[in-house]
Amino acid sequence: MTPARFNESNQMQHITKPILTAALICVATTVPTFAALSPGYQRAAELRAVTEAAADIFGPGGETIVSIQYLDQDKYEAASENCTLIVNIIDLPTATGAPAMVGPRQFNAAPENIIC
Repeated sequence: MTPARFNESNQMQHITKPILTAALICVATTVPTFAALSPGYQRAAELRAVTEAAADIFGPGGETIVSIQYLDQDKYEAASENCTLIVNIIDLPTATGAPAMVGPRQFNAAPENIIC
């Protein structure tokens, strides 16, 4: 049986790979993430705002919302038994020269005229 030869180059490769992998994982997990809402949560936030805007227009004790329909990007239709209301999603303005906002979309629900 011959003794194993010590190969410095081979040993260096075995040490370098795990160290580089660990360093890459550390860097990847420490970079801050600035994520917007996922599409499902963004849509839910829009529907909540549309529902609140429609409820304000239909009035307490007045028309009851029976459906909300997505018409187009940033456009919804809220309907009651007798009336319909178009509600638009409007982005909130940012300060002039301000950097772009990172995170969830900032918006308001803007109802149009009610049609009965």
